[in-house]
Amino acid sequence: DQLHLLGPNQGGVRIPDWANHHGPCGLDDLKQRWFPKISGLISLSAHSEGMPQVILEAMAAGVPVIASPIDAHRDVIRHGENGWLAGSRDQFASGLKWLSDENVNMKAGNAAREAIRSSCGTWDDAAERYMEIYEELSKPS
Repeated sequence: DQLHLLGPNQGGVRIPDWANHHGPCGLDDLKQRWFPKISGLISLSAHSEGMPQVILEAMAAGVPVIASPIDAHRDVIRHGENGWLAGSRDQFASGLKWLSDENVNMKAGNAAREAIRSSCGTWDDAAERYMEIYEELSKPS
């Protein structure tokens, strides 16, 4: 039951002593070090970033997500099924409690993985789509 914060603290937010801030990390570090051992991902962004890539990657790895209820997050998270949407401190606390149940956490993580697989496919599917696009674009006019 520890909170580990990953990423730069660009806003200079005061991080409490009980939270572990590790600073920026790359995709390999997320994939090899963090995703295999975490029980949830929290993204409380107040601005849209288009497709929330880190959320998609976490869900594809079977990690349930607690996120703010902005449209980009609502597009991929089904509240109480494959993740949790929290717009207030109380909703956030409820999400943490929800994920603290190991059975719920595993079920939500599996639902998250399946949701991304069915909506986005696998890396092989993505590579095939890119190849089709590149082939189409490289055809003589």
